[in-house]
Amino acid sequence: MRTKWTLEKCLEISRKYESFIEFRKNHNDAFCATNRNGWQEVVFKHLSKNDTKWKLKA
Repeated sequence: MRTKWTLEKCLEISRKYESFIEFRKNHNDAFCATNRNGWQEVVFKHLSKNDTKWKLKA
């Protein structure tokens, strides 16, 4: 049975995580529903983006 994704469900799940990547890895279906419905500003507001680019060691 398919899950009916609502804004409240996506917010509840995203609050469990601190970073954008953790949310996407653990709940990709909620992540896709957020993008599909245009709720990015609300759901992703508290998530930090992980910059995993290579940095030069000093």
